[in-house]
Amino acid sequence: MIERPNPVRAIAVITAFCLMGDSMLYVLLPFYWQDAGLHSLFEAGILLSINRLIRLPLAPFVGRLLQKIPLRLALLFAVALAACTTVAYGYANGFWTWFVLRALWGFTWSMLRLGALYAIADASRPDEHGKNMGTYNGLYRLGSLAGMLFGGLLAQACGFTATSLLFGALAALSLLLLPAAGITTESDKHTFFSTPGQQGHTDTRLAARAYASPQLLLILGSGAVIAMLFQGIFTSTLSHVVDTHFHDGLRFGPHLLGAVTLAGFLSAIRWGWEPFLAPFVGRTSDRLKQSDVLLMLILLAAAPLFALVPVPLPAVLWLGLIVAVQLSATALTTLCDAAATRTSTGMPGGKAFLTRYSILQDVGAALGPLLGYLVLTDWLYLGSAVMLLCLGICWYAVTRKATGITCGIDR
Repeated sequence: MIERPNPVRAIAVITAFCLMGDSMLYVLLPFYWQDAGLHSLFEAGILLSINRLIRLPLAPFVGRLLQKIPLRLALLFAVALAACTTVAYGYANGFWTWFVLRALWGFTWSMLRLGALYAIADASRPDEHGKNMGTYNGLYRLGSLAGMLFGGLLAQACGFTATSLLFGALAALSLLLLPAAGITTESDKHTFFSTPGQQGHTDTRLAARAYASPQLLLILGSGAVIAMLFQGIFTSTLSHVVDTHFHDGLRFGPHLLGAVTLAGFLSAIRWGWEPFLAPFVGRTSDRLKQSDVLLMLILLAAAPLFALVPVPLPAVLWLGLIVAVQLSATALTTLCDAAATRTSTGMPGGKAFLTRYSILQDVGAALGPLLGYLVLTDWLYLGSAVMLLCLGICWYAVTRKATGITCGIDR
């Protein structure tokens, strides 16, 4: 008997292939900026960030679009656009050409991310949201790892254009996995969300419920804060913090590991364990009657870890501390995403809720680097620790109030 393909894994692999072209640019564009027709590295920096900035105003539009068209069609269009933009990277010349391509990728990623959230929520049974979000988060980020690692190697061997063509072809080939994603005609009919005709009344009820439900607001706020602290502040300032602690490098016996290499290793290590750790965390939360408790405990544990980052500890202890912060990032991202999809299931206005959640994550991720380099002192990590502590206390209050109710609003 042939085993039915896992739809969550299929969606994650599709996303990973589409993400490879974007991720390779973070390695290649700073080296090939002159070949790309740019006039300075500053222009390269703008292009590497514009795709995130463009998602902020586009996300509400994408959310409404995904409520109007079949999900299969939306993902088909997003994958095709990802393949086309990746191929176009190899031939683009001049800042404004690149600007348009990066803006198109921002739109594409919004469709991929929201479409995946909708599809996973639809495909998940009540006891599977944590496992499925962990599987998705762990697998799709392998696209980032592959794009950064193999992008540099292939560009040196074959050139930038050939690398773009290869990654674009891989994104196009991922369309073959779309049938395995299990997005059937029935799921296109909004089986767990409201139908488009109900949307006007749904949005009104959703807004009223949002302000009446502390847990709903807390999920939205947690998504924004976790993205800001981990994807934004921690990721963007890690190289600076490593350089502060190990300016002359770190010596392993006769070998000296440079600060830049060490920072790169510490940044990438998370993507290596995510395919295994994220699903484990998700499955653990699914087995708990009150999965919010696990989220609360990890928030409270992560707070002192952040506070200790600027402290001049012995090398082994400090490196272990950074690994622990990265572990908490994997766990918190998975648990918060699972809480969002679990809450949206069976809820009036589920798509609108997930759209708001995704928008707030983008806002947090975009604000993080700005705040990180605006307040680049020891107070930055102490303030981040206080925010995590406050979030943990809020979740403690909500879980106590909602004893016996699992994550999600009381329906």
